[in-house]
Amino acid sequence: MKRYSGFSLIELMVVVGIAALALVLAVPSLLQTYGQNRLTQRSNELLSSIQYARAEAIKRGTNARVTITPNALSGTSPNWAAGWTIFLDTTNNANGGVSPTVASGSATILQVYDPLPSQVVIGTTKDRLNYISFVGSGDSRVTSTDASASGYVKSTGGYQSGTILLQFNGSQVKKRCIKLYPPGLADIIWDADVTTLCPAT
Repeated sequence: MKRYSGFSLIELMVVVGIAALALVLAVPSLLQTYGQNRLTQRSNELLSSIQYARAEAIKRGTNARVTITPNALSGTSPNWAAGWTIFLDTTNNANGGVSPTVASGSATILQVYDPLPSQVVIGTTKDRLNYISFVGSGDSRVTSTDASASGYVKSTGGYQSGTILLQFNGSQVKKRCIKLYPPGLADIIWDADVTTLCPAT
């Protein structure tokens, strides 16, 4: 009489149950890792955009102004989560603090970036940047629009400084803060240091 080897139904159910449990435990970790990678990726993109804008302003010379603005407003506040645009700015007011949608005599679009993924949100800091604007010397300078805004030297033409905070799904742990220092250098602050260097109030 032939005997057939293989799994019994009970053994098969045990294996399937273990696999399902492993999947349930692994998925949240994988999603978190994916979200954190997107946070790092987009933070690096924003930093690269700032560095590119500064380099373009220097390349174009004395009378140039290259500005980065968010692509939308949230109420009356700039919404960096909607993405951002880099443009050659002859308005001297950062195009009113909103990205141009078409090229014009006052704004030549250089680069446009897509909205942030849903896992990455913009946090609140006391000196949040509404725009970043570089003149031909490479200095970040306040335009006439935001001469009195929080986070800036309160005079048109003064050095601009401030922060943009990106968080992983609102996490108080996983954060990246873009910090702009006078006269126009930028850096990324990571995680634990954000609370100290990019305070919310």
